[in-house]
Amino acid sequence: MKARIAYCKLHKHPLTWRQIKRHGCIDSRKQHGGKQQCNHFVKNNHPAWEEKRKRRTRKKGAAI
Repeated sequence: MKARIAYCKLHKHPLTWRQIKRHGCIDSRKQHGGKQQCNHFVKNNHPAWEEKRKRRTRKKGAAI
C-alpha cells in the first residue's frame, strides 16, 4: 500500500506523493495567484515532509 502523506479536503481523499505531483497540489505555477499550495491541501504527519525540508535547506546552503 502506498503511503498517504496528505489529504484533499475538497475531494475528501487521501493523496500519495505521486498524486500530489501529478495534480500540482504544491506547485505554485499551477495554483491561482501563485500560491504555495492548494487551499484544500492538508499535509499529514509523515517523514516525507521532513525529508523535503532537509533537501531544500541543503540546496539553499549549497547555492550560497
